[in-house]
Amino acid sequence: MVSNAIKFTPLNKTITLNAYPKADEVLVHVADEGCGIELGILEKISRKEFISTRGTNNEKGTGLGLNV
Repeated sequence: MVSNAIKFTPLNKTITLNAYPKADEVLVHVADEGCGIELGILEKISRKEFISTRGTNNEKGTGLGLNV
């Protein structure tokens, strides 16, 4: 999630990370001012399809960033 936030957030924009301890885990919240995910790509991710897109600076990805 952090890697994708960095990849898709333009220079001089904000990425915020928060961690909230729970009983036996830590909830991590990532928020950014990036471009967001197009609906068609989001649907492919939800179906666990392989998808790789270029970042805001034309970075190449592996397609594994949100494949959880």
